[in-house]
Amino acid sequence: MKVWRLSKAKYAESAFEGVGAKKVGGRWNTPGQPIVYTSEHLSLAVLELLVHVIADDVPPDIVSVWAEIDDDLEIQRLEPEDLPEGWRRVTGHAGLKGFGDRWQREQSAVAIAVPSVVVPEEYNILLNPEHPEFAAKVTLGEARPFSFDGRLFAR
Repeated sequence: MKVWRLSKAKYAESAFEGVGAKKVGGRWNTPGQPIVYTSEHLSLAVLELLVHVIADDVPPDIVSVWAEIDDDLEIQRLEPEDLPEGWRRVTGHAGLKGFGDRWQREQSAVAIAVPSVVVPEEYNILLNPEHPEFAAKVTLGEARPFSFDGRLFAR
């Protein structure tokens, strides 16, 4: 399975280390827990980035970075109905953060699929860069320059 991230070019080398999530946290982790947020499609990665920035703040030096997860790796999949009510809210995700923190610390799996808030019928794939099998099961691809279609920001 190929998974995707968008990153500033200067962070492309560390895009699969979980540095950003460890520093500031995210929907599925608190600060201090390294988790790599990826998407099952590049288009979903685009949407996931766009919901966090305004048009004037989109960095000009974005790259797409991919990784290949070994096909023999079993990936647990959470369905929207498995999640607590209100999981799509903008804030207040203590239950999701607690789940992600436990998942990361227990190192029960290299990857887990979670529904996207933006498109709940599609999935983001969380990766645990500290899992002992991460390096053997996740092959990192090369960064490629990425540019947004200007129509995404038309007013």
